[in-house]
Amino acid sequence: MIEYLKYYLGANLFIKIFFLLIFSIYLHASNILNKTYYINSDDINISTLIPDIKNDIRLFSVSKSKYTKRIKTKLLVGMLQKHGYKGYHSKSRYIKFIKNSPVNLSNIKKEIIKEYKNKYHKIDIQKVTVRPRGYISSLPKDYKVYFKSRDYLSHQGIIGIKGSTNKKIFFDYQVIAKLPIYIAKHDIRRKTALSLINTTKKTVLLDKFKAKPIQQIKRGVLQSKRNIKKGKIITDKNSDSLSIVRKNSTVSASLESKNIFINFSAKSLQDGKLNDIITIQKSNGKKFKAVVIGKGKVEIR
Repeated sequence: MIEYLKYYLGANLFIKIFFLLIFSIYLHASNILNKTYYINSDDINISTLIPDIKNDIRLFSVSKSKYTKRIKTKLLVGMLQKHGYKGYHSKSRYIKFIKNSPVNLSNIKKEIIKEYKNKYHKIDIQKVTVRPRGYISSLPKDYKVYFKSRDYLSHQGIIGIKGSTNKKIFFDYQVIAKLPIYIAKHDIRRKTALSLINTTKKTVLLDKFKAKPIQQIKRGVLQSKRNIKKGKIITDKNSDSLSIVRKNSTVSASLESKNIFINFSAKSLQDGKLNDIITIQKSNGKKFKAVVIGKGKVEIR
């Protein structure tokens, strides 16, 4: 009984210490100040740094002629301590405060969502954040949003808009989204048909891809373009349409001319996808150019 009590008290003490450790880590993390804060007025208050406080106090102000203010972290932490908020710190020597531009960015957000949905038909976009790269008081009446060709491969980037004056205004944006991808279950050799046998589906947060992930794999549609290592993402760079005619295989060739239909067997001298033009060879050695029209079928035109 005594030994059990010792064990019980020891287990409970361990649990208490564990939760105290987790709680202290949480408090430490919550006391880290950001490198940049965005404000809606000239005032920099305690609530800017610590939301939901009861008695708010102004610490600094942004000059009327300016839109940003940079404050030494040491000075800011000292001000917080002076007002009873201790334990705050930052990894940066300076903390920057930027006034939000009084412009409606909803249309730009819509264009970002449209761009990502066009690229990923199964993406689940949860949040889009857009901020001007400098303070702007207004937007052009009519403008076009410009993306770089590979922006969609990352969850964040820089976009520009251009109005009638052709002057570009640039914005930082961030997309929080989930999307399905497929990864190789094991090493996959080049020109191997891709299916759920050798790949597995996974949902991930959009971060940064080197190439566009394939979002759907159906049997008999795709093959590996090159050797793919276990755990690698299946992308449009390492996969391709499945070859439905294989080199050195026997194909059924057809030729139709002036109401005459001829059908014969031949050997394919190349791999071929649907609508590819490949070279075939009859048993007598004569070669023809033919179009792949189906699995193991070609047509001489």
